[in-house]
Amino acid sequence: FLLCRELRDKGRAIMKKQNSAPSSLLVAAAPSCTFAGLQYLLVIGLIGLVVFSLNASFVDEGSEVLWLLKTNGEDVPFRRWVSEANRRSLEAAGGNDISQSGALGTVHTFFSPIDAHTRLPSDKLNATDRAMLDSWKAAWESQGWQTRILSIDDARVHPQFDAYNQLLDRVPLGANAYYNRLCYLRWLAVAAAGGGFMSDYDTVPLRPPPSSPEEFPDRLTVYGGSVPSLVGGSLEEWERMIEKLFKTVMLKSRKAKKNLWSDMMILQELNENDKYYVVRRETLAAQDAMARLDFRPRDCQYLRSDGNRRIGGFRLVHFSHDGLKTEQYPHRPEIMRDWIQEWSAKCKGVELQLDVPSIEEALREQQQGQEGQSQSQSQATDMSIQRPRKGFSWERLR
Repeated sequence: FLLCRELRDKGRAIMKKQNSAPSSLLVAAAPSCTFAGLQYLLVIGLIGLVVFSLNASFVDEGSEVLWLLKTNGEDVPFRRWVSEANRRSLEAAGGNDISQSGALGTVHTFFSPIDAHTRLPSDKLNATDRAMLDSWKAAWESQGWQTRILSIDDARVHPQFDAYNQLLDRVPLGANAYYNRLCYLRWLAVAAAGGGFMSDYDTVPLRPPPSSPEEFPDRLTVYGGSVPSLVGGSLEEWERMIEKLFKTVMLKSRKAKKNLWSDMMILQELNENDKYYVVRRETLAAQDAMARLDFRPRDCQYLRSDGNRRIGGFRLVHFSHDGLKTEQYPHRPEIMRDWIQEWSAKCKGVELQLDVPSIEEALREQQQGQEGQSQSQSQATDMSIQRPRKGFSWERLR
């Protein structure tokens, strides 16, 4: 518009200098300059609207996307194993339908095999992971819970799986990207299963399930502070939190340049005076649990009242990777099983015998690997290298 006016004014000055009347072209140019300016503004406005729509599309959880992360080499044996494990849980519960399992007494865990070397989807369920899942099932079922193992196949049932999975392609997920992607997608799997409770597979309970709807959390509740070792809530609460979780991680990914934004980091960001979810600190850390292996009366009292009597007692024990240093506690499934049995016998007076045969298989596999490593070392190997074990000993840990 300004350029048009400048050309028009210069033309009029030339005509005036030459004492000639303005040409019809210059007379017609007066209104056309305003029209040209409006056209320019309209085009720029449309371009800006398109750019804004593309940049803002990350908050539209209902948008259709054409891309889906493909998982090559789906693990058929793993699918069959999960199906069989869930069938056994169904039979143990008396045949109640848990296909849509947002029920009071049902707890889910999420697991999909990952190759330890490539950090990509695996077609194998190794002995240690199988022992972890079996130990998790046995521990929860010993306290009266129904169990159900979810996988990436359950997440795909969610109606917005494609859209949310597409969004994760824009999120920095660190070196272990597929694992951190699964940590987000597990929320979709639980929602697709009907909501309820979700536990990490290295977390075991110290309490039975809710006995009435009044004991079920009204709002989404995280029982490990900002660590989702156990999360509970209705289907509506799960869907609400999924929307907030993904919107927040997209905003954080744009504003704060980090190499990793995990779901736990986003929960910590949202941990603001119970605004988005209820925080309950009822999870006992693995380090604290292993410091009380004698289960003396004061230890049992601590487990019931947390020592400070601020809360009603611990609900869970989280045997996390960070909590158990592999050099000192080399086999988590065995520790999970034996800790629960010792706690039940000495603190509750109830003898438990959790039948987890896969633990012995995992121990044999581990021992074979250690023997092969030991043979490849020289006789002068430092004594700090772990020797093949002959079973688990609480006395040795004490």
